[in-house]
Amino acid sequence: MAGKSRARERPRLAATAKPHKLASANGPGHKPAMRLLIPVTALLLSACGSNPKPPLAQPIAPEPRERGALIGLNASELIARFGTPRLQIREGVGTKIQFAAPGCVLDVYLYPPGSGPGLATATHVDTRNRDGRSTDQASCIALLASPR
Repeated sequence: MAGKSRARERPRLAATAKPHKLASANGPGHKPAMRLLIPVTALLLSACGSNPKPPLAQPIAPEPRERGALIGLNASELIARFGTPRLQIREGVGTKIQFAAPGCVLDVYLYPPGSGPGLATATHVDTRNRDGRSTDQASCIALLASPR
């Protein structure tokens, strides 16, 4: 009989010890506070997740929208018309070519065609005087095209 009494003296498991425990197997289930803890924790953890960044898109060359004597010309045609450029800069897929005269500066922006291979052509033209103020485009082009 001593063996049987020792079996009864063993401590009970936590799940069966007291019915009012949070994880009690015999009780009515979880307390209301515990029922809210899991969904709230899940929401907080999901808010910590990182948002995937969209892949960086390749810059698309703008299609010619402007009208003018220089729109659509390529670099060789511009150089034949105005001579050696003062400045030529690659900007992404585009190129900026700058021509200068004593009274004005001409910036021509060239981009390759939006679809398929081909030469970069002028899509935008900007003219200004030496101080940086905008000037008449036609008179600047005429001044640059005249023989020096």
